[in-house]
This record gives sequence, C-alpha cells and structure tokens, in this order.
Amino acid sequence: MTDCQGYEELSPSKVGNELLGHLQPGDKVAIVTRGGNIAPYLEELRNKRQLQVRAVQFTQGHEAFCFFLKAQKELVGFEKSQFLTWAGYLSSAARVRFYDVDTPASRERWRAWHKKRPFYNHKLKDKISYEVYESEEMEESDLPKVDRGDVGNPFLSF
Repeated sequence: MTDCQGYEELSPSKVGNELLGHLQPGDKVAIVTRGGNIAPYLEELRNKRQLQVRAVQFTQGHEAFCFFLKAQKELVGFEKSQFLTWAGYLSSAARVRFYDVDTPASRERWRAWHKKRPFYNHKLKDKISYEVYESEEMEESDLPKVDRGDVGNPFLSF
C-alpha cells in the first residue's frame, strides 16, 4: 500500500468499512501488493470484518497482471494504475471497480475531483464503475467536497 503524495491510499478502516463494506463475513479477498506494510489492512479485514483474506505478493508485473485477469467476481483497484486498468478491461470479472482517494494533497497535485467516464460499449458500461472515497483528512478539511452522490461504494446498502 503506497502513500506517496497524490497516490494516497485509504486507511484500513475505510477499506474495510467503505471500499469493501458490501462484503459479508466469510467472503474471500486477496490483497495484491508489491510490498509495504499491509498488516493493518489484514487486521481490519480478518479480525474486524471477519473476511477470509490472503496477501499475494508478486515481484514480476506479468504475474500480477495474469492474477488480475483471472478474477471472477470482482476486481477492485486504484484508478491511477494503468496496469490494473488494462487488467480490469480485459479480465473476466463480473464487476470491476476503480477507485480514487480524494485528499487535500491530491487536490493540489492532480485534479479537483473525480470525473465519471462514460462507456459506449454496453459490456464495459455494465461491468466497470469509477468511485471516489474521501480520506479522513479530506473529511476534516475546509476544501469543497465531491458531490455526496459520487462518493463511496455504490454496492453498500445503508
């Protein structure tokens, strides 16, 4: 899980309760990483959410790409990764969810807020969604917020 300026990740709590909040106890999740400290994420998902989680680490990009292509139910990943984006387009997953994290730093460095991308191909339109999540810092900041209807997991029922 990287945390470079403009590439901030969601906190473990936000991943568990928002990004993957629609999953039920016992559901299976694989976290793919190239390194970094994923222990807090594993703790959140295993112990607090009761999900069956495994960590998968790849050193070669093509291995991860092939793993992403084999996703069947859902592929969720960081929108700024072109690598994951292409895997999402080409995968056989029933649902592909790309997300971005709205933070004060990303507002300064990248774009003001998330933009929806229209698909004209009905298969991609039904399969792919773009989501934005506010970081804790963004929730507390005085910066303008993204429209509430555009924030969060559309598959999470309240």
